[in-house]
Amino acid sequence: MEEHKKAGSHVFMIWKCIWAAGMIWTSYCIGHTVGKYHETMTEELHCMVMVASMIKGELKYALSPLCDVFDNLSHRTTGAVSDWLKSLSERTGENSDASFLLIWEDCIDRLEKESRFNEKQICQIRELGGILGYLDVEAQLSGLSLWEEEMQYEYECQREKTAGIKKTAHSLGILGGIFLVIIML
Repeated sequence: MEEHKKAGSHVFMIWKCIWAAGMIWTSYCIGHTVGKYHETMTEELHCMVMVASMIKGELKYALSPLCDVFDNLSHRTTGAVSDWLKSLSERTGENSDASFLLIWEDCIDRLEKESRFNEKQICQIRELGGILGYLDVEAQLSGLSLWEEEMQYEYECQREKTAGIKKTAHSLGILGGIFLVIIML
């Protein structure tokens, strides 16, 4: 009878260890997910900085219509930004009589839903539509340069912030799991 109790307590202890390892792993994964979310946000910001630079090049040297510019850029970018540029290309190509700013605003709503940009960044992207709405190419290029500098600054700040958040999220995930295991055991 006593051997049976000993064997049962060993099995119970093994299950406790498995549960503890699972709890620590789960909390680590939550921390990792938070870090990945912020990393993706930073990548999307970097993508927008590249988009501004590429639009400048297309306007300056190729003198392409905006629907073609957006189509070219959609193939060079990834994720939500690529999808947004593709929809922008399609909408500007098919609605030549619609206002560019209205099309831009509609597509921004899609970008806001699908991307990880915060409210401030979405407002900055909305401003880009106003810059691209000018008839004068030189005014567009100077406005794009200023907008690109602002987004570059935003990207640098986000990149620094993300590095700290990733480390903190990983550490807190592991420590949180250990804390839960200690409390539960």
